[in-house]
Amino acid sequence: MPLTGFRLIKDLHPLRLDAALMRCTHGTLVVLAVIPRAVLEQHFWRASLTQEELDQLVAADIGTFGLVVLAKYRRGEIGSWRGFGRTLPVVTFTLTDIQAVYHATAKEKPADQLTPLPIPSAKPSSSKR
Repeated sequence: MPLTGFRLIKDLHPLRLDAALMRCTHGTLVVLAVIPRAVLEQHFWRASLTQEELDQLVAADIGTFGLVVLAKYRRGEIGSWRGFGRTLPVVTFTLTDIQAVYHATAKEKPADQLTPLPIPSAKPSSSKR
């Protein structure tokens, strides 16, 4: 049975303190996916993302993030989270996970989501002979 119903969780949740949080289902089982702030900041070359910005980055490309969840879930790379009276499987993203799926799908980082890098000014060399 495939994972379905990928969506972003914007409600207050303990796993969402420093991460974007997704959920999907495997039949009747809820599966959570945690995308840590540090991973998103490194991948999108951004610093100090707000919770809203984390959510926007994931929501804008939820299908790609869903591919990571699906691959890791199939390989059994899951942990668990116990709360609210139940235990749920959790997939946690790494930078390598995100880079692999972006490379495999030949996706580029959206230009408006990149922090411009400073370009050093070209200074003429003053070599004396």
